[in-house]
Amino acid sequence: MIQARLLALILLSASLGAGCLGGSTPTPATKETATLSPAAAPLANATPNETAPVAPPPVPISYSGTSPTGACSYGTPADQCQFSQTGSESFHVVDAKGVPRRVVVKIEYGAQQPGMTFYASVCTGKKGDAASFQCNDYKSAPSPMTLDVDLKALPADGAIALSVGSLAITPTPSGALVFSSVDFKVQGTLTLAPASA
Repeated sequence: MIQARLLALILLSASLGAGCLGGSTPTPATKETATLSPAAAPLANATPNETAPVAPPPVPISYSGTSPTGACSYGTPADQCQFSQTGSESFHVVDAKGVPRRVVVKIEYGAQQPGMTFYASVCTGKKGDAASFQCNDYKSAPSPMTLDVDLKALPADGAIALSVGSLAITPTPSGALVFSSVDFKVQGTLTLAPASA
């Protein structure tokens, strides 16, 4: 409030000074006619020691792994998967202290077996609850592929994971999905929301 009055006084003195130098006599600034420029408005409303929230630095993401080898059948009395090689890091939870807002990763992967395609997805869930993760938006592209996902709708207790693998383009005649092993490397960043005051 004091800053707003100070700004009004400065505007008034500048206006009166211009009138004394031969310009037209300006209308004195009053409480009703004094307005703040959009740039000055945040200063008028700020308290003396108040600062804007600062976003933490981006969280680096860097790891490598191998996708699993096996098959999954669906529609049987119970969905079943059998893997001869479980692979490593094909489902990777990104550990971050804060609220995720955007993830950008580049994924490089090795040669595919004939009829196979590499896939990747950014999965979302609840921190500390591995069973809550949902992977709905799978992408496939030549290596290196990039995922750039806006996470602004993720709740404050949300977390992300990356899911990757190599899958047969066409299911087997019985409807089973076949997975094959491929080496991959992931690099990127996770942007976090500014900490609330």
